Amino acid sequence: MKPNLHFIGRNTELAKLAKIGKQKEASIIVIYGRRRIGKTELIEQYFKKKKVLKFEGIQPDHLRPRSKNEERLFQLQQCLHRLSRYVENPLLEKLTLSTWSEFFELLVPILAKGELVLYFEEVQWLSNYQSEFLAAMKPFWDDYFRHNPKLKVVLCGSASSSTALR
Repeated sequence: MKPNLHFIGRNTELAKLAKIGKQKEASIIVIYGRRRIGKTELIEQYFKKKKVLKFEGIQPDHLRPRSKNEERLFQLQQCLHRLSRYVENPLLEKLTLSTWSEFFELLVPILAKGELVLYFEEVQWLSNYQSEFLAAMKPFWDDYFRHNPKLKVVLCGSASSSTALR
């Protein structure tokens, strides 16, 4: 990723990220705030020299609303598509997942070692404003992810999603 020459004035936030980045243990970083204030750019600029697996929630289409279950399946499929590209395994896209636990299970061997940033953008849309996403992630953090001292997990979303991030 190229440095953004127009990225200025975030020294306090960059210093906080640098402090977390120096820790010799796995970390979860939660960044939330109003829309269009530079959260994504902050994350991408700070982690630009790291290997990043980024999964991004897709805004629901209000012209064609889906049920909560259909929305979860849609978001899972989008994440599975990105994962298949990251690991260069197109067969992953043929899987059908029905829960976030199944998705996190696929991440276990990938996140087991090495320096890596697992980045979830637009968590409010990934989670469909529900706690299921984070509830599913918790046992995987407790049992697997936290054991890689070089892993950073970033959760980012808009202020309206703050309940999904807490």
